[in-house]
Amino acid sequence: MASHDSRTAVLVSIVYLLLAAVVGAPLAQAQRQSEAEASFDAADAAVRAGQPARAVEILAKAARSNNVEAQYRLASAYRNGLGVAKDEALALKWMREAAGRGHVRAQFNLGRMYLAGIGVPADRAEADVWLKRSAAGGHESAAVLLAELAATTAIIRPPTAATAAGKHKAATGVTATFAATSAPAGVPPVGKNGRAPILDAAWRGQPDTIRTLLANGASIAATDEDGNTALGLAASAGKINVIDILLAIPSTTEHRNGVGHTPLMLAALKGHASVVERLLARGADPAARSATQATAFDLAVRGCHAPVLRLLAGAGGVGQDSVRSGAALAQAARSCPSEIGLALIEMGAPVNGYDEARRTALAIAANRGSADFVTLLLSRGADPGIADTAGFTPLLRALEMGHAEAAVPLVRTRIGLDRSSPAGNSPLMLAARAGLADVTADLIRAGVPLDARNSLGNSALMLAAQERHIAIVRSLVVAGANRGLRNKSRQTAVDIANGLGHDEIARILQ
Repeated sequence: MASHDSRTAVLVSIVYLLLAAVVGAPLAQAQRQSEAEASFDAADAAVRAGQPARAVEILAKAARSNNVEAQYRLASAYRNGLGVAKDEALALKWMREAAGRGHVRAQFNLGRMYLAGIGVPADRAEADVWLKRSAAGGHESAAVLLAELAATTAIIRPPTAATAAGKHKAATGVTATFAATSAPAGVPPVGKNGRAPILDAAWRGQPDTIRTLLANGASIAATDEDGNTALGLAASAGKINVIDILLAIPSTTEHRNGVGHTPLMLAALKGHASVVERLLARGADPAARSATQATAFDLAVRGCHAPVLRLLAGAGGVGQDSVRSGAALAQAARSCPSEIGLALIEMGAPVNGYDEARRTALAIAANRGSADFVTLLLSRGADPGIADTAGFTPLLRALEMGHAEAAVPLVRTRIGLDRSSPAGNSPLMLAARAGLADVTADLIRAGVPLDARNSLGNSALMLAAQERHIAIVRSLVVAGANRGLRNKSRQTAVDIANGLGHDEIARILQ
C-alpha cells in the first residue's frame, strides 16, 4: 500500500512539473499582459482626470519594464510635450526602443523623425529603413509616404554635391554640360559644393547673385544631378523674387526634372501659392503630367494645399478628372485636414465614390481616425453603410483601429450597427475589446444586441473581460449582458477573467 502511494506521489509530481513547463510560460505572459493593460487603464484614467503628468509617470514605469506599447506612447508624449516637457532626444530614444522591437507605428514615426531631423540629424537613408519596415508590417501611411518620397526625391532635399565635370541628361533629353572647358567666361563652372552657382543661388533665393551670374553668361538651362533647372529649384523653394528674374528672360517653364516634374508641379507639391499663380500667369501648363501621370493639381492634393488647389481648379478646370472620380477626395481623406476635403467637395467631388477595393473616402478617414473628416463627409451625405470588399464598413474600420473619436459620429447615424467584421465581431464587440467606453455606452443606448458572438463564440462581455476593461464589463453587466454564455472553448466570461488573473473583473461577473 505504501509503495502504491509512493508511486502515486511520484506521478503527481511529474504531472505538476509537466504542467508547469507547458502552462507556466503562457501564464507568466498573461500576467505581464494583465499588468501592462492595468498600466494603460491607469494612464488613461489619469488623462481623463486632468493629470497628464501622472499618466506619463505610469507609462515611463511600464516602458522601463520593456512594454513596447508603453515605450511608443512615452515617446509620443515627449515628442508632443504632453504631460511632460517636450524633449526630442528622449522621444527619439523611446521611439527607437519601440521601433526596434517591431512596433509598426513607432517604426513609421521614427522614419518621419529621421526624415524631418527631429531629435537627430536628418537622414533620408535611415528614414527609408524604418518606413520600409513599417510598411512591411502593414502600416498604410508608411507605404503611402514611401511612394511619395520615391516620386519626389528630386525636390524634397536641398541641393547636394554633383559631379563637377560630366553630363546629365534630363527627362526631356536635353544634355547640360558642367565641364570647366565649356563654362562661359567669368562664370565659375561649379560652386563650392560642386554645383552650378546659378542653381545654388536660385535655391537660396539670391536675386542679386542671379542677376550677376546671368550678366556674366550663366546658362538658365543648367540642371543639377536630379534634372532641376534654376527655375525648378526656385519654384520648389518658394523663392518668388528669383522666379520673377528667371521668368523675365526666355526660360524653362516646361522643363521636366528626372521624375517628370515641371516647376509648376514642384511649387504645387510644396504649397507655394504665389509661385503657382505667377507661373500660371506666364503660361505654365497646368495639365502637364509627371512620370507617374500626376498633374500639379494631384500633387497639391497630396500636399494638402487648399489655396493651390483653388488656383489650379480655376485654370481651365484642371484636376476635374481626379475630382470627379473621387480619387482626389480619397487622397485627402488619407492624409489631409478636413478643409481640403471641403474644398474638393465644393469642386464637385462625389462623397460616395470608392476605389477598386470599395473603400470610400469615409472609410479611409475612419481607418485613419480623423473625426473631423468623418464628420464633414457625413454632413455632406456620405453613406456609412457602404462596406469594402473585405466586409468592413467605415464604423468597423474605425473600431478595428481603436479610433473612438472617429467612431462616435458613425455610431450616432445608427446605420450599420448590425454589421460584423469578417471575424464576426460586431461594433459592440470591437468597442469592448478596444476599451472604448464612450462608444460602448453609445452602442448600448442604441439597443444593439448585447450577446451576439463572433466566430470564436466570444461575446462583447467576454472580450471586455479578456482585455481587462473593468468599466466596460460593469456597463455590460448593468445593461443585462448574459454572464453565463460559453465560447467555443467552453469558457464563460468569469472563466476568462479567472484564467488571466483579473480578480476584480471576476468578482463583478460572479
